[in-house]
Amino acid sequence: MGETPSKCPEHGRAQYSGRALVNVTQRSGVAIPGSGNAVVVSIGDITRGRTRLSVSHRDGTELVVSTMVTQGDELSFELDSVRYRLVVEELRNLLIGDDYAVIEVGEDRR
Repeated sequence: MGETPSKCPEHGRAQYSGRALVNVTQRSGVAIPGSGNAVVVSIGDITRGRTRLSVSHRDGTELVVSTMVTQGDELSFELDSVRYRLVVEELRNLLIGDDYAVIEVGEDRR
């Protein structure tokens, strides 16, 4: 796993010096590390290797409008004039227990 983003003390903005991996249980959302709980990635039900994914800011702004994704898909969004890349690393559909997604997020340096 790469470095976890840290919060900029001056502005409270996410400062990504590497990448962060987050586990998101289906039908829920998780704050992206380093965002000060300001940015949340949410997924729907994981079925047949697909799920709906969205990214939103706590002010209600949709950074990634709800879209269907599969494992390996890449999406990007902009926040505070910085472009970020989100990669669906894994979608786990379990027989018993909560299905979940592993999402990588970090600054898009391409």
